[in-house]
Amino acid sequence: IPQTAGAVLTTDIDLENRLWTPIGTYNESVIPEVNHAYKGTFDGQGHVIKNLNVHVTDGRNAGLFGRVDGGTLKNFGVVNAAVVSDPVEGKLLRAGIVAGEIVKGTVKNVFTAGTLSVTSESAQKGGIAAACADSTLSGCFTTFGTLTDNTGAVPATVQNCYYLADTPNSASCGTNLTAAQFAGGEAAYLLNGKKNAGIWKQTLGTDALPGFEGEDVYY
Repeated sequence: IPQTAGAVLTTDIDLENRLWTPIGTYNESVIPEVNHAYKGTFDGQGHVIKNLNVHVTDGRNAGLFGRVDGGTLKNFGVVNAAVVSDPVEGKLLRAGIVAGEIVKGTVKNVFTAGTLSVTSESAQKGGIAAACADSTLSGCFTTFGTLTDNTGAVPATVQNCYYLADTPNSASCGTNLTAAQFAGGEAAYLLNGKKNAGIWKQTLGTDALPGFEGEDVYY
């Protein structure tokens, strides 16, 4: 598959009982390094990927995407995910729910929620990506507790992005919001750029989190 291939989701996907191979390969544990990063546009069109299960043992970055380089990810959610990246020859590879690493990429209107776990000996982990270098994130949220690591040499530009936590996480890009702020509609309002209607919907009193279905939120 060409690195620049575009893709769209036309329905929700349930990956329960399936082991997922990350899209876009980056492996620094071998010489020469293997870099077949994803460079295309992935448009979820408002759909959700459920029950993602990733377990990388060969040194690649781990996530729905392994590495994105100059690509665009937009308009989708991941609900319930377990991502594991085993260390190889002393190298600590990055692991995130949406991507292990994003370089010069764009992430827009993406969320991760539900039961989320990221296992890696690397300090860089994230509900969106472990690391986002020289990239742009907008209108995103995660309930993981870390959006993406903020310690890179060229950190991401982040707009209207949030993670679930009662107090700020100094290692994360984005802004923390409490469960009450998510449930009460404030998160949807902020994700929509402080507008009362937009791509982010939520039926207040029923939905604990925003999504792509539900009612317009007037906050």
